[in-house]
Amino acid sequence: MKKLFTIAMFLCIGTIFSQAPTLTLVNSYTLTPNSVDTIGAFARIYYHTPRNKFYVIYAARPANSGLPSGQLTNFAWREYDATMNFTGNKGTLPSQTGAGDFAMVMVDSTYYHITLASPTANYKITKYDDNFTVLSSKTITLNACSSNIDQELNYTNNRLIIGAMYESNICPPVNPPSPTMTPQSEILQYDLNLNALTSTTILSQNKVTWGASMIFNAGNYYEITMDNFNNRDLYAYKYDANFNYVNKTLLHSDGQWSQGVLWNNGYYYVAHHTGEHNRGNVLIGIYDNNWTLQNTTTVTAFAVPCNTCGTSYNANRPFLMLKGNNLYVSYDIEKYTNWVNAKDWQAGVKVYQINTPPNHVIELDDKSEINVFPNPSNGVFQITTTNGKFISYIVETIYGQLISKGEGKLIDIRNQPEGIYFYTILNNQGIPTKKGQLVNTK
Repeated sequence: MKKLFTIAMFLCIGTIFSQAPTLTLVNSYTLTPNSVDTIGAFARIYYHTPRNKFYVIYAARPANSGLPSGQLTNFAWREYDATMNFTGNKGTLPSQTGAGDFAMVMVDSTYYHITLASPTANYKITKYDDNFTVLSSKTITLNACSSNIDQELNYTNNRLIIGAMYESNICPPVNPPSPTMTPQSEILQYDLNLNALTSTTILSQNKVTWGASMIFNAGNYYEITMDNFNNRDLYAYKYDANFNYVNKTLLHSDGQWSQGVLWNNGYYYVAHHTGEHNRGNVLIGIYDNNWTLQNTTTVTAFAVPCNTCGTSYNANRPFLMLKGNNLYVSYDIEKYTNWVNAKDWQAGVKVYQINTPPNHVIELDDKSEINVFPNPSNGVFQITTTNGKFISYIVETIYGQLISKGEGKLIDIRNQPEGIYFYTILNNQGIPTKKGQLVNTK
C-alpha cells in the first residue's frame, strides 16, 4: 500500500516545485541460457494483473540445436510468479516461422506481436490472447522504400502506432545505414482489431528509426529515436495529434535502440543503448514534462569491447514495464572476444524501485489546497478543495491513454485494472492546477 498522496497548492499558477524521482536497484535476473533455450534476444517483460504473473518473451534458439551462431528459431515465452521465480510454464508463439527482430505490446491481457513478414519486406502482426493463442494475424504492407527490421510498435492514444524506417534514396534502406541516407518514419495506425485507422503517414524530419518508440501525451506524439547512425544523437521528435512536426529536443548525445518509453507521475522514462552500435550499455533517463533530463541510471556498465580486450559484453534493445512502484527493464547481452561478436544474446531483467518525493508542490493564485483520497483505493477517489474552485479532472494511463474525464469531486475508475494512473485537475480556465498518481488496488 502506498502512502496518501497529497499536494499542497499556494500562490501563482503553473510553478512546480519538486524533486525528480530516482531509481534504486531492487533485483537482477538472468533468464537465458536455461534448460530449453541457449539464446534470448529482444527480451520483453509484461505483467498479467489478474494472474499476478510476469511473462517474458524473446527470440530464442533451442539448446543442443547445432545451429550456426546467431541463428534463431522461435519466439519463446516463459511465466514467472510475483517474485520472478520461473513457474515452469513455457512455450513458443504459434503462427511464426523462424525468429528475429520483433516488437510487442500488451494491452490489458492481449498481446500484439510484430515481426518480419516472409518472404516479402513487410510486417507481420499477430494478436494473441493471454494463453498465447492466435486471435488474428495479418500482413502489413510497407512502402517499397521502407525497412522491415527493428520494428517500432507502441500502444498509445488508444491505438497501435506502427513505424518503419523509410528511405526514398536507397530503396529499401541498407543495413548498416549508408552515410548518404536521409531516412524518415513511415507511420501506420491500427485499432486493437487490426483495422487500419488512417492511411500511411511519412513523418517529416530525417532520423534513423530502427529501434524507435513513440508515446502520446498532452495532445502530442513524441517519437524517440536517433538523428543518424554515425553521431547517434537521441531526440524526442514532437508532432501534433495529426503528425505535423513541431520541434525536437535532444535527450542524449549518444543514444540508440530507444524502445523503452513510458510516462509516470509527471516524468518520462526512456531506456536506450549508449555507445557505438553493438558496443555499449543500457541507460534509463528520467525527463520532466519538457524533456529536460533529471536523472540517469546506468543499467549495465560493461567495458567497451576492443581487439585486445579478451572477453567483454554489449547490452542493448531495452524495454520498460511498470508495476506498482517498480520499474522493470528487460534487455539482452552479447559477448565479444577481441571484438568478435559471439551473437549469443542472453535475456536479462533488472528491477528498480522508483523513489518519488512525498510531496509535489504546485503554486496557485487562489491559496487553496486540493487533496485526493483515499489513495490507494479500490478505484473511487474523493477530491476536496478549500475554496471550491475545482472545475474538472482527467485520468490517464501510464502510456498517456485517456480513460476518464469529468466534473465533480468524485473520480471513479473501478472499471479499470489494478495499477497506477495519473490525474490532472484543471481550474476554470482549463489550466492544470494539480497532477498526481492514483493507485487502484481493485
